[in-house]
Amino acid sequence: MKLRRLCGITVLGALAGGMLLAQGPGPRGRGMAMRGHASQELLAGYLGLTDAQKAQAKTIFDNAKTAAQPIRSQMQQARATLSAAIKAGQAVDAPAAAVGNLFGQLTAIQAKARVQFRGILTPEQLAKLDQFQARVRNRAGQKAAAADTP
Repeated sequence: MKLRRLCGITVLGALAGGMLLAQGPGPRGRGMAMRGHASQELLAGYLGLTDAQKAQAKTIFDNAKTAAQPIRSQMQQARATLSAAIKAGQAVDAPAAAVGNLFGQLTAIQAKARVQFRGILTPEQLAKLDQFQARVRNRAGQKAAAADTP
């Protein structure tokens, strides 16, 4: 039973970022989970997506990735500007606000894609996804609490 639970947690951990990872690197980098096609297949298998749902999900996340690409480029430049201001001892409020604004735009694109994805799921699949996400959040909270303990 322990091995099954461990395997399940491992697979579910990879699935947790499946939707986001299908979009490419987020504003903070690539992350540690599987990327691209492998994570999409794991998520599809876990939720029991039909071929039609898989095609819809691919379109949703491909569109989000395309929409986010110019913002990611702007984010890279904004971070470079902020870094230069820090090194030069200049004011950082405006460059930091620019980074924050771009981060917000990326977050909105990702959130809209997740809303669209959830819209193609059946009630059973939604329940399974919500249950999984709750487990991931709980586990992350436990790890954070353990890290804070001296």
